Amino acid sequence: MSNLLDRLKEARSSTVTVIDRFIREYGRHGAGAYIFVEGKNDRLYYQSIVKRIINKKHYIKIFVCGNRKAVIEAEKNLRDRRLPNGVKTLFFADRDFDYNLQNEPHSRGVCYTDGYSFENYLIDGENMRLAWDSCVTTATSGLDYDILSRIFKREYIKFARIMIDLSAHVLARRRYIREGEKIVLNDARILRFMNIDSDLNIEYEENILPKISDQIGLRMMKCDAKVFKNIKRDLREKGSLYYIRGKYLTTFIQKFLEGVQVLGKSVDANFAFDVQINERNIVNYILMRGNIPNNLASYVEARLV
Repeated sequence: MSNLLDRLKEARSSTVTVIDRFIREYGRHGAGAYIFVEGKNDRLYYQSIVKRIINKKHYIKIFVCGNRKAVIEAEKNLRDRRLPNGVKTLFFADRDFDYNLQNEPHSRGVCYTDGYSFENYLIDGENMRLAWDSCVTTATSGLDYDILSRIFKREYIKFARIMIDLSAHVLARRRYIREGEKIVLNDARILRFMNIDSDLNIEYEENILPKISDQIGLRMMKCDAKVFKNIKRDLREKGSLYYIRGKYLTTFIQKFLEGVQVLGKSVDANFAFDVQINERNIVNYILMRGNIPNNLASYVEARLV
């Protein structure tokens, strides 16, 4: 860390600090659901899910651990502690690419996402319809949802093909890294490489994959072509939805909705989205009415018994 502020931020999210905050918190509030997550972006999603499953009057507190390893450490630290009656703990973490990586630590008390991260749940067809109905002023839109839905699926297939290649490259490179080195799929501002026309065709810049790789600090280093090809085929067979970084999915949804907004204005001057189209609002609308994933519902119900 380069300065005091960075060191203080790191200390605040350390496992020991998080556990101390948890102990103080349940000492003040007693019974409740105490939720441990990786990062700030996870807080809204998991808090909303838990609230919809349990009594809304139940006290809920979120603790941000910083990363998946810290969530696992927190669960192990609290696993054998005798907690007061009514004090329930829940631990949520992203699965990332652990379908293929066998050396990552897992904990039986942690609930992992089905896909790369929680954002992967958002692209579910029914959730998309609910978000659409919530966002669009349907009475004046004049747009046919089914037509737009077919276009959305077509564009998603194009998008997924590019993102799967990126994921396959990351996994292929991980097989050749030196001890102590780590390759991660960080956030990338991929909107800058995407343009959408009046027919809702999303076009991508040429050589987009190397450009994204450079932006996230993962240069397109050479790796065994056969390994890359086999991993890519494996990911596509298992389902692209789960092997794309979730944040990229919400970026894609945002870009498509921006195109719909422009198209809607051309069809009907009164066409409008209720709110600004951005990642947070997309997530909020789906959280309000979207499906609760079965694995999350089962985990929460079991932990709160």
